[in-house]
Amino acid sequence: MNSKEQDTRPVPAPRLRFPGFVGEWEEKKLGQVCAVLNNLRRPITGSQRVKGDYPYYGASGIVDYVAEYIFDEPLLLVGEDGAKWGAFEKTAFIAEGKYWVNNHAHVLKPLNSPLELIENYLSMIDLGPYVTGAAPPKLTLGKLKNIPIPLPPTLPEQTRIAAALSSLDAVIAAHQSKQDALREHKRGLMAGLFPAEGERVPRLRFPEFEGAGEWEEKKLGEVAPLQRGHDLTSSQLVAGDVPVVYSNGIQNHHNTAIAQAPALITGRSGTIGKLHYIESGPYWPHNTTLYVTSFKDNNPKFIYYLYSFIDFTRFASGSGVPTLNRNDAHAFITSIPSLPEQTRIAACLSSLDGLITAQGDHIAALQAFKRGLMQGLFPAAAAGPSTTPETSE
Repeated sequence: MNSKEQDTRPVPAPRLRFPGFVGEWEEKKLGQVCAVLNNLRRPITGSQRVKGDYPYYGASGIVDYVAEYIFDEPLLLVGEDGAKWGAFEKTAFIAEGKYWVNNHAHVLKPLNSPLELIENYLSMIDLGPYVTGAAPPKLTLGKLKNIPIPLPPTLPEQTRIAAALSSLDAVIAAHQSKQDALREHKRGLMAGLFPAEGERVPRLRFPEFEGAGEWEEKKLGEVAPLQRGHDLTSSQLVAGDVPVVYSNGIQNHHNTAIAQAPALITGRSGTIGKLHYIESGPYWPHNTTLYVTSFKDNNPKFIYYLYSFIDFTRFASGSGVPTLNRNDAHAFITSIPSLPEQTRIAACLSSLDGLITAQGDHIAALQAFKRGLMQGLFPAAAAGPSTTPETSE
């Protein structure tokens, strides 16, 4: 028996199968299924890159655009180092058109199987067991080529699976584009509903407020003042139902509250400028945050959108670990409309946020459906790497 026959073995058919296809699948090593084009890739240091229109790919996708290209055909890229290798973490991805690839991604060209079939299977499984080293961890060429790939016995079945998954990807991409369009619409709408810096009348106004006059100028400290959050170490944390809001959002729950929503919290150190809004209920603002202590009879949701529009990253100071300077934020001059106009603006933007959230939920449901479909269309993943010696790199 030759080595090629030893690397191929029959495997049971998957749980889900398109009508008309029968017979066992076979498992091959990735090195049998794909040609490796790593010898063609080349890194370009940032200082040597000439800006252009061609994508410059790294371990996880496009990192820049350059003036020249290496490849001019659809190929499969798999992160070599600096990538994520967990199940469904998009370790493998297809590059198309004209592009450049650096030395942080393996470059593969399937020999007789659809590109999308190999891409989806590698993205579905956990490649962590094939990763070696710690500084940095790396998916070596030898380990990569040794990954077992289950394949249907005929090209028509391979093509049918690839087409079904690609069709679903197209639907997901269309919904993601719709969500992106809604976000862009919201950004444009906010730019019209809030006065430009230094002005007191917005470009867009609801009909009932068109003759309402200028907005009132105030310092942020007079609109909705901020206070530093409260210390809560890991050892002090007691499991409970009260959300603990850190600079990057809710990360824990505690058994004691220190404030009551509606709440507007922003990162003070670590993640600067990101805003978190809590509609109702008790919460604990962590010491890595600043939180609004009083909305001064303003509409809380309007203040959330106003502060989002102002962009609190402008108040960051320090170089090592940037922090948000509360005094600078409090001194900033903004404009405020009447409470009825605040409420109207908040309701409009909240409605748009609802559409964006619903679109995100729909995308998440489609992605979950695809994950389940993939797990049914492919046989169960093989065990981890064998002890076969690595191919020379």
